[in-house]
Formats: sequence, C-alpha cells, structure tokens
Amino acid sequence: MRTIIIQCVLLFSATLGFAKGPTIAVAPVQTDKSIPPAIAEEYDAKIREIAGKSNQVISKKKTGSAMSKSGVSAGCATDKCGAKLAKSAESRFTLFTTVVNDDDIYKVSMTLYDSALKKRAGQAEEECELCAAREVNGTLASTFKSFSKALAVPAPEVKKPKVEKNAS
Repeated sequence: MRTIIIQCVLLFSATLGFAKGPTIAVAPVQTDKSIPPAIAEEYDAKIREIAGKSNQVISKKKTGSAMSKSGVSAGCATDKCGAKLAKSAESRFTLFTTVVNDDDIYKVSMTLYDSALKKRAGQAEEECELCAAREVNGTLASTFKSFSKALAVPAPEVKKPKVEKNAS
C-alpha cells in the first residue's frame, strides 16, 4: 500500500510540471529594415523564452506550419488572424510582436488574442529610448508582462447540451 501511495505522489508531481499555464502560439517577431535579421531572431527567441516562463509556448515549427495551414501571413496581427492561427496551432492565445527602430528609439508593439473568449485580450506598446539593439530585450519583457492578467483569466467552461431522453 505504501508503494502505491508513493507511486501516485510521484506520478501526480510529474504531471504538474506539464500543466504550466495556457497554450500560446507566438508568431515570428516582425521588424523593420533597420534591424538586422540576426537581431530580429534574438528578439524572437527572447519573446518565446519570456512567454514560456508561465505559459506553454507552441513550438516555432508547429507555429510556422499552423501559419501556412491557416493562411496567416507573418505581418498580420488582426483578430481574424489571431483566431485562425490559434485554431490551427491548437492554442488558446496568439501573440503578435513588432519591433521598429527610429533613430535609436525602439518601439515594441504586442497584440494578444484569446481564442477561448473569441476576442483580443490586449494590446501594448512600449518604447526604449536611446537603446542599443540588445537592450530591447528588457522592453520585450515589460511589454509582455502587461498581459499577465489576461493570461490568467480562466477559459469559459463549455457546457455540453443536455440530451433529452425519449419517453418510450
């Protein structure tokens, strides 16, 4: 009996590690031409890392496949694109991020779509003035943090329709 209890505790604790928050598909970060592709890739990796601290981030490969399958282009951040990508990626949330640079003022814009509530859960913008390109990582983190309340909202329960029994 003691062995069974220990095994149950171990199994339960192992499964807790997988339930790490809602699923989120992170679309590739969009940047303007003034930002080198290598830096854009760093931003993309950083936002995935930040989102992955408290959420289950859909892999980059699966997100890319879902974008192709659903017809969502890399630059689209509308609610319609959010809904399509979330459905195709089988995620609750979709995150779109844009970083633009104008004379060492980096502007980070993020849009979060919630497929369970069928609406935009938030939009946030922050600037990093007189920053070097790599200093923008802190701005990415603070911008994403503004979505913490939206990411914590539980999904509504889907009620199953009642089946009426035929009186025979």
